[in-house]
Amino acid sequence: MSAKERDGLVGRDLLRRMFEAQKCVKVDGDRFETDGTAHFELLMKGSGAPMPLGKSESVELGEEFITAHLGESVYVLPYALVTGIKLVLRGEVKRTGAGFLR
Repeated sequence: MSAKERDGLVGRDLLRRMFEAQKCVKVDGDRFETDGTAHFELLMKGSGAPMPLGKSESVELGEEFITAHLGESVYVLPYALVTGIKLVLRGEVKRTGAGFLR
């Protein structure tokens, strides 16, 4: 574990390992994208709990920053803002706060 990881920061190497560990993520050099069975959300550092950036199907890991493709938008972010990833499988049943199925 690196000093960054101990401090709760997700650097390029840890993020790469996180994506590579997912069965539904295809790797092409520094580009990671889902195989269509899922999407992921980058979790961003906030004042409280991590905040999801939005549904993404691909990211590119640069030397100093991450480039996330969300629909027609492209976000370029420093690694210091990223705290993790949330993977959502397509067709997964979601529950609302009251416990009702959507």
